[in-house]
Amino acid sequence: LSDSQGDEAACEAGAAAATLVGRLCHRVLESWDFKAGGDVAAAVAAAARPLQSLEPEADWPQARAEAGEILAVFLDCDVARALARVEILGREVPFIYSEGGLVMRGSIDLLYRANGRLIVADYKTDRLAGAAEAAARRAKYERQGRTYCAAVKRAWGEADVRFNILFLRRPDLSHL
Repeated sequence: LSDSQGDEAACEAGAAAATLVGRLCHRVLESWDFKAGGDVAAAVAAAARPLQSLEPEADWPQARAEAGEILAVFLDCDVARALARVEILGREVPFIYSEGGLVMRGSIDLLYRANGRLIVADYKTDRLAGAAEAAARRAKYERQGRTYCAAVKRAWGEADVRFNILFLRRPDLSHL
């Protein structure tokens, strides 16, 4: 392999590993009880079992370990404690609608009500160095947020819907 091919292969392997970690985190949070808590390692292992049969060649021990570390930090933070106090209305909520001749489709990670307002939250496992990078990522996901909020506004008939990104690796940079 040339240097560029080696770099490309390493980049693809890193992206595949990051995707596994993200999928594991999402699966755990899909059913996590923010009020009662639980055993993060057991939840990650249970979430990994059905995925492992789909991708048996993946580095599952590493993916489980990394997802466990990310979730242990996130689930012990102020954001997770705040989620224990909100009304969770749905998780992994699918939507589809048409707009301007386009079909808009997706799945909302978390839909909740806090202080009378509907909030769409999206979990991200992005690696962030600090607040400036978090702001840049929020801008990157702005279109996604508008689409998700439009779906909720149409389905629920409410005008005031907000979009929040929950950075699992850096909950201190998340907003509720």
